[in-house]
Amino acid sequence: MKNISDFIDHFVNAICICDENKSVVFFNQKYANQWGFHREELEQNPSWEYCKRCIALHCDADVQNALIEKIQNDRTRLFYDEITHIDGTILKRYSTPVNDQNGIYCGRLWEFVDITECSQIKQDLLSLKEELEEKNSLIRALSDELSAIDSHEDHLCNKSINKTLACIGNKWSILIVHNLLTEVKRFGELRKKLNISPKILTQRLRILEEKGFVHREVYAEVPPRVEYSLTELGHELKVIYDAMWRWSDENKEIAEYVWEIGENILIVHSLLTGAKRFGDFRKVLNISPRALKNHLHILEERGFVHREVYAEVPPRVEYSLTELGYSLKPIHDAMWYWSEEYMRK
Repeated sequence: MKNISDFIDHFVNAICICDENKSVVFFNQKYANQWGFHREELEQNPSWEYCKRCIALHCDADVQNALIEKIQNDRTRLFYDEITHIDGTILKRYSTPVNDQNGIYCGRLWEFVDITECSQIKQDLLSLKEELEEKNSLIRALSDELSAIDSHEDHLCNKSINKTLACIGNKWSILIVHNLLTEVKRFGELRKKLNISPKILTQRLRILEEKGFVHREVYAEVPPRVEYSLTELGHELKVIYDAMWRWSDENKEIAEYVWEIGENILIVHSLLTGAKRFGDFRKVLNISPRALKNHLHILEERGFVHREVYAEVPPRVEYSLTELGYSLKPIHDAMWYWSEEYMRK
């Protein structure tokens, strides 16, 4: 019996067993030390009242005495809670009724587990969690702010690139620049060569001049002589038009479509970078629904884009590049590279 008692003292938590009359029939040394009992005195006077008095000295007396009395009088209920010892130790308190082999109530077992360290770790983890949540909240707010800035910058950049590509990608702009790549031309020469109306030619030349691609030289003669030539920036467009001529040579049967490529290159770019649905294009391109619909219709009609309608409610429509559409990538790459360099300058 002494060996069992020693074993319990060394390897079991603080425990106490009371019989049906609330007398202490067993306790270990850990229990005595925890609540300040004198082992010899408790062995001589094993009443529960003595235990209550000692326990009350180490925690909230009124609350604990009333609760202990209530639990002791209950012969069926399992019970557990946490209490704080006067020395700051946090204890998990368990209590369970003890019945004999016939199910007759014999008393109650009490066990006290020191969870101070675990509670401290738990508190530290909760504090760390709150700190991390606060930092994550700040990170999310900063991320949202940066995303908003990036989105705004992307929008402005796309808007600027859109305007630039709309200028150089226009059919007449392409033809004007192509004709000025090799020599200076006068207005009449360009009009005759391109078979273009004076109004449209004047508009396109003015736009190209404003963007810095074309230089207009007026000679003090009678009648005045006006000549147009490419600026240094205008000559840099050659890389784009070379890509377009190569595509025309490789696709002679549909070579005339090359004039429409520049005007639709932003849609091709969107498709190459993951856009699929009508709304995706609207977000990226800042274009009216009507204009976007027209551009997509032209690309679909020319065989550059495939339109897939899914049998869903509401219907889902997705766009993708065809094999012919992917053949535009060299032109796209040349245009996009040039436009990024142009925006940097």
